[in-house]
Amino acid sequence: MKYFKITLLALLLSSGAIQAQEKNKQSHDKHLGILITEYIQLKDALVADDFELAQKSLNSFSKEINSNSEMLDHESSDKYDAHHKRMVAAVNTTMKAQDIKALRDSFDEITDELLVAIENQGYTDNKLYVQFCPMANDKSGAKWLSTKEEILNPYYGSMMIKCGKTLKTIN
Repeated sequence: MKYFKITLLALLLSSGAIQAQEKNKQSHDKHLGILITEYIQLKDALVADDFELAQKSLNSFSKEINSNSEMLDHESSDKYDAHHKRMVAAVNTTMKAQDIKALRDSFDEITDELLVAIENQGYTDNKLYVQFCPMANDKSGAKWLSTKEEILNPYYGSMMIKCGKTLKTIN
């Protein structure tokens, strides 16, 4: 009987832990989905050479990064803390942009940190394309994410809309 009670208690505790992990995973997935949606809107505004819309999308992205409980209440670890600090720094740098060129110049930092989050957490909601422009970043190149396979370059917009290639597909 004692063994039965201990086994039952262990099952109940592990069940609770599994439910908590599942809830946490769902919360992570929702947060990452919002970030990707806001990021794609920002990228599309850059493709369209629309600085005002890009600022609006960046503002929404920034709010998700800086106020979402998923970002603020995450179980702390050195790896997570370093990534979060880099993401906040990238967003803050980009938020200071006074024109579309300055915004484009710092867009790659956001992309790099979002790719880290996707790689760390996994993303299976929709197909994403990791694309690359060799001319961006003073010809050192820069990546971006897209929901479309077609190359539409956010770093140059209408000046070089088709410059780039797809590096890989996520999902």
